Amino acid sequence: MATPVRRAPINGYEGDTPDDLNQLLGTPAEYIVLDNATAIITPDVSQFDGFQLFAIGAQGAPTPVAYDQPVALSGAIDRVVLPLSIATGSGADLHVSLFADSAGVPTGLPIAKTYVPRQALSVPTPAANKQTSPASYGQQMLQSWVSQPPLPVALQDVGIASDGTTVVVVGGTADGTTAVATVYTANVDANGNIIVWNISAALPVALMNPGVAIFGETVIVAGGLNGSTYQTAVYIGTIADGAIAAWTTGTDLPVAVANNACACDSAGVMYSVAGTVTGGGATGAVYYCPISDGAMGAWTITQPVPADAGMWAVAIGQQIYCAGVSAFTAACQDGGGVA
Repeated sequence: MATPVRRAPINGYEGDTPDDLNQLLGTPAEYIVLDNATAIITPDVSQFDGFQLFAIGAQGAPTPVAYDQPVALSGAIDRVVLPLSIATGSGADLHVSLFADSAGVPTGLPIAKTYVPRQALSVPTPAANKQTSPASYGQQMLQSWVSQPPLPVALQDVGIASDGTTVVVVGGTADGTTAVATVYTANVDANGNIIVWNISAALPVALMNPGVAIFGETVIVAGGLNGSTYQTAVYIGTIADGAIAAWTTGTDLPVAVANNACACDSAGVMYSVAGTVTGGGATGAVYYCPISDGAMGAWTITQPVPADAGMWAVAIGQQIYCAGVSAFTAACQDGGGVA
């Protein structure tokens, strides 16, 4: 991305022109400002007007805090989610608008717009199990572990995934040898604490070390070990009222694998990363598959991870992170695959 262009005069002007007054009022250019039915400012209805955005600093050398970010949108768009946070200080009110693009520059009237008050960006008081240094808001670090309700049965070699509101624990073994098909789900409260474990519908097959991912209300279980047999089977469940009532079959993996790390990016593409294959050898192969309305498309191979190892994976937005003996990250491409 190119360096954002500054599109605002310096804060603190006298407000004796419409542009200055608009800036001080925080009023978008397309709005009209009235004083006893007399228009003080008439709306700008011709083109994008960047004078309503802000820059901070000495006149002649301001620091821009207003940015233009081109994004590619396709299909039927229900909403556009823009993550906003405060690293330091108390923040400022924001106007966020969506414009048509012309060679990377906003153009025309806004397609959509919203006002975000500073209070909505304020950093909340950290919960007891989410401690944050007052000097480093926005850079939260793990400070301590907090005990949570134990699983109904002690297990190892499980598959586990969470979307931040629900935790799903799949399969595993209680004795270190025999795989189980049990599935447990738990809702998570606003402070990140597990409320209670629920027993969900069992998997069709007992599995150890399967890959598990969540996208929306859809849970996908891919691969795993049944006894000494590596699996290609994929199972799909739907979370409803905190539990999974039934499992259906999805699209089989191209290769039988266990210990594979699975995650879904924000576009609804699932990734199966690395793992172990028949014979116990490690693989760095990465496959991806689109998820839509609880159904799966076909698996496609993409760039492998640089090291062959069993890993854990998580996707944040359109970036996937993998960690095992080594750690790697890659950007997810539109439509699937990693760059």
